[in-house]
Amino acid sequence: MTITYQLHTADLVAAAKYTAINTPSVKRQITITPLLTSIVAGAIIIYLGYFGWGRLRVEELIFAVISAIFAYIFARFLAMSSFVSRFTKIASDGKPNFARSITMSLEEAGISSTSELGTGTIFWSTIQKIDEDNRYIYVVLPSANIAVIPKSAFPDLNQAKTFINNLRSHIKHS
Repeated sequence: MTITYQLHTADLVAAAKYTAINTPSVKRQITITPLLTSIVAGAIIIYLGYFGWGRLRVEELIFAVISAIFAYIFARFLAMSSFVSRFTKIASDGKPNFARSITMSLEEAGISSTSELGTGTIFWSTIQKIDEDNRYIYVVLPSANIAVIPKSAFPDLNQAKTFINNLRSHIKHS
């Protein structure tokens, strides 16, 4: 089975978000920094309340906890945005109107792909998992690498399902 599709910036953003949410090392990085930020924010407010005003009331503790929660949410948003932005910029060569034509086919050795950058094969043994959502098929590779295939590349959802089933039949876990 062979498909040809255009890969755009929005597709790279989807790949980046999937990577951030589903790759343990990246997920850890995006979680730890905001967590430390929230702890520091709460500690500063408690410090100011206790040492600055000479006492610490329940209201100050509640304010510190709420501030820490907001600091965590905001820092996590910034960490995720930064990761997605860096991932997309690297994958698109920094081109704002990025588009790349890709042809993929399922071969005996793996997934063969061709684009203006050249040709290559993703060997079946390197694929860790096949995943999907409503819009994309994700071919998960080692070390936070991923190949994303828009489902819009297929004429209908039945062909997309057939492609996914063919992919999954070649790998051991998915």
